[in-house]
Amino acid sequence: MIETFRFKSGDRQLWGCRAVPQSTPKAVVVLCHGLPSGAPSFPGDEGYPMLCRRLAENEYLAFHFSFSGCGQSEGSLDLRLWVSDVIAALNHIESWGCMPPYAVIGFSAGGATALTAAAIDQRIDPLFLAATPFDYGFLNLEAYGLDFFQHYRDIGLVRDTAITEEQFLAAFRVYDAAKLASQIHVTNMAIIHGEDDDLVPTSHAFRIADAFGGKVKVRMLPGVGHKMRIFSQTIDAIIEQLDEWFL
Repeated sequence: MIETFRFKSGDRQLWGCRAVPQSTPKAVVVLCHGLPSGAPSFPGDEGYPMLCRRLAENEYLAFHFSFSGCGQSEGSLDLRLWVSDVIAALNHIESWGCMPPYAVIGFSAGGATALTAAAIDQRIDPLFLAATPFDYGFLNLEAYGLDFFQHYRDIGLVRDTAITEEQFLAAFRVYDAAKLASQIHVTNMAIIHGEDDDLVPTSHAFRIADAFGGKVKVRMLPGVGHKMRIFSQTIDAIIEQLDEWFL
């Protein structure tokens, strides 16, 4: 059963949900989504709540929330706010008596955000990255930055009319997994990436692992594209890795 809730991040009300297992949970898992594409979901796509439900069926207490400007959450899409959203979500989860550490699973830009948050919040451990960029160079923002910004304004996610292109792109330009690696001290970390990812190059998974001294497990999933959560192989790989850490 999926339960929904609201919590505060700064002056914004964010939407979240959780799925509670019927038995004592093995661990608390927090899911961080990536940038919404604006494309319609295919029929039957239940989104991240479905992944929460699958995790609960495997005895994990699973939380998901929508970042500022996304879904039913207030605010405007702005990656500069996303790290504080993660920390606010962990604070809210902890206020319910769910004590850290928390296994955080980040997808794409949500993985980049989870990496950034892990550098300043030691409650995040282990860290699980899916289709996560090493940096955002593949977006070629120097050439296409305005189009990128305008896309998110056109689909109604950049709701703050005062935000400029440069302000919006700033967080993308400064993100660099190599610079974060020395600040992150998680006990366990793993990376999965789809072999058929047509957005984030597969090489980024290995570049992140190299930044951590090659001590991070990397698993490539054949037949899996960028939107990893819709593939059964992804869900199986997540549960398998969590069980390796928590059984």
